[in-house]
Amino acid sequence: MPYNYYPLIRGRQFDLLALQHILLSTKHIIPIIEPVKAIPTLKKTLRLLLPKKQVGWIENPLVGQYGLQPSAQQQLPTTKLRQQPNLKSVYYFDQRNCDSTNVNTNQTYVICQNYTYLNAHQQQLSQWSPQAVIIPDEARFRQLLQHTQLPQISLSDPFHYEADLGEYLDQPDEHFTWAPYLGRLRPYQIGFSDYAISGAYYSDVGAPKTRQAIHLTYRGPAGDIRMHHFVSFDDGQLFAQKEKFLDLLTQLRHFVAAHRSEIQLTAPLQQLLYHFEITKNPGFGTVKRLLLAHHLRVIDQTLDQIN
Repeated sequence: MPYNYYPLIRGRQFDLLALQHILLSTKHIIPIIEPVKAIPTLKKTLRLLLPKKQVGWIENPLVGQYGLQPSAQQQLPTTKLRQQPNLKSVYYFDQRNCDSTNVNTNQTYVICQNYTYLNAHQQQLSQWSPQAVIIPDEARFRQLLQHTQLPQISLSDPFHYEADLGEYLDQPDEHFTWAPYLGRLRPYQIGFSDYAISGAYYSDVGAPKTRQAIHLTYRGPAGDIRMHHFVSFDDGQLFAQKEKFLDLLTQLRHFVAAHRSEIQLTAPLQQLLYHFEITKNPGFGTVKRLLLAHHLRVIDQTLDQIN
């Protein structure tokens, strides 16, 4: 059975555009979208991807507009999109949904993050008999579900989030994950999941910063997936955004040149580096889109080599 990557993607504009940009050309990426706000890109992304790719859709999101108003997302996806066999319903298995009577268990993935709740409701989980169970990458969860023989997807959060971007300067390069390799050794595990290069932390409000940062994933010399943090200069002001972006791209260009044997020069990364050549600041939304698309490509290429 193929071993796949199930990134948990919050439905922000740049996240969805990254999926549109790269997903149809991947083999081992099955995104799980957690909708956070009503934007046209949500429906457009599903219409584009579902005819050819499996996509998970979280029915009871915990963050964003839909997390605060669960009833607001009932119209998404539309009835026509729900008829697509590639759309997989995903539920957080906790007190918010365990009384639900409209769960389509034949097409369901379940996210179980609360050990106490899962332990107390194993019978209900067995009755649901989901296609797969997404659980934290912890031995106690695997042991608890071992008797069910349900397919498992391990969930972790390897991204090192720092509110103060200057903290990344203390350790600019670090290990990200071994998940593409290790999970294959465990019984019943069919893939792995994380929050990609954004991390589990989510906020609808972005605070202005006097410096900027970008994060690049790549395959290290030992074979693990690593992440390098690039941090711009700090002038103590909220201006000079183009200069700070070009500072980041200068660092990125030098890093890629110094690690040519390790860095996968994907199409999104090449496009990002091209902005340095023309000294153009495309905006951090575009930068985040390209870096996420690059990350998905790196993981897909890694899995393609070991599957």
